[in-house]
Amino acid sequence: MWKGRFQQGEFVPLGVACTDASYAPVAPDAAPTVNVYGPTGAKLLSAKAIPTMDRFGTVGLFCWGLFLDETYPPGHYTAA
Repeated sequence: MWKGRFQQGEFVPLGVACTDASYAPVAPDAAPTVNVYGPTGAKLLSAKAIPTMDRFGTVGLFCWGLFLDETYPPGHYTAA
């Protein structure tokens, strides 16, 4: 999914909505994780757990802001 263009010094919002087979919100057994890969395919961030957005208000919704510091020079990145 295309999230847009971001510059160094900005946050990239990375979110996950967990659902069951009928697309109803569900709380997973463990927090989802994200890996970030650089323009060459090298893994820059490994298995970062994404925190819950609202534990008691919205079931299964997770969000985290990836801060683009000097570790992320200009280029195309993939978060999976």
